[in-house]
Amino acid sequence: MVSTNELIVVDVDSHVAEPEDLWTSRLPVSARERAPHVEWDPDAGERRWKVGDILLSSVGEYCTAGWPEPFPSHPPTLEEADPACWDPKARLRRLDEEGIAAQVLYPNIIAFDTHAFYEGLGSELALECVRAYNDYITEFASADPDRLIPITMLPFWDVDASVKEMQRASAMGHRGVLMAALLGEIGLKNLHDEVWEPILGAAQELELPINLHVGISSRKKEASEKGWGKLTKTALEERTNRRAFITNSAASRSNLVRAIAEVVLYNIPHRFPKLKFVSVESGFGFLPYTLEHLDWYWGSSGANLEFPDRELPSEYWRRQFFATFWFESASSALIEDFQDNLMFETDFPHETSLQANGKNAIQVAQACSDELEQSVARKVLSGNAKRLYKLDNVP
Repeated sequence: MVSTNELIVVDVDSHVAEPEDLWTSRLPVSARERAPHVEWDPDAGERRWKVGDILLSSVGEYCTAGWPEPFPSHPPTLEEADPACWDPKARLRRLDEEGIAAQVLYPNIIAFDTHAFYEGLGSELALECVRAYNDYITEFASADPDRLIPITMLPFWDVDASVKEMQRASAMGHRGVLMAALLGEIGLKNLHDEVWEPILGAAQELELPINLHVGISSRKKEASEKGWGKLTKTALEERTNRRAFITNSAASRSNLVRAIAEVVLYNIPHRFPKLKFVSVESGFGFLPYTLEHLDWYWGSSGANLEFPDRELPSEYWRRQFFATFWFESASSALIEDFQDNLMFETDFPHETSLQANGKNAIQVAQACSDELEQSVARKVLSGNAKRLYKLDNVP
């Protein structure tokens, strides 16, 4: 087994809270009057992001790690949140405290409410917002580019612009792209549609994995737009119906199964055999049944006869997919069988993160390693992530 001082841990899912001046300071001067910004909402009693005419979340809503009250209570300002949410030097100190060698970085509002940007601002200004965000996260990661690993936000409503942005961000040191498999939920085409071929092809050529984060563009457009009008103190208080919140959270995991099925069954791995995918914030206990289900129905439905040149769905998944885990322990007996396809995460600083639930990375990593052979523990805690994201300078 692996002792504590030998553990190398890579966290493949964390988030950075966008600073209040991200867009007002970075967009072209001609566009700054329309830039996403933060303003006081007297109805909510706190400062909220505003994109076009759309009011979104509080500036501190995604920064609950370390906050003394349970969610939906959250820091009303970034200054009252853990500085590691938004300050790169503080983030590096937090990594040291938790024994994390490197951490993959995802956005907050521009990812979770992406179509608020292009619905509220129009495609061109939204594209400028994406570029500004990618510049910002590049600068954030420059505090230690061996440990802070940026993932590219895509202006996915514009395929040509997405390809150019992937190329630009890759040159800046980004190690993957953020995408969603179920874009039909927000009125676009799902990922298997041929419209996305240039993005998938460019990702394969650039050796950038496609990161399918569970919370990105998986909520129906109508539900999101309804939610934009409800993100007030009243709406947040409604979320203290914690049983409903937990039920909805569990049910949302069905999107993970749909996303895997969409990618695997509609030939994306067959067409792009070197392209890797990551189910981010996924967990993995559901995978054995899901893959067995897909294989079983692949045969019983006659799909194997209709597509005789295709491999079994599970074979594509094991060749080109990764899943992530953070809190689950009941599935630990399954890790060995999935050792080449699993990576560790914390989800810092969200309400679902280890840190928001009184845990830290090294505790969970140690518990994991105590149950596994040394070679398996090293793979899932760091080795797979180092290989996928090309973290050559991580021990």
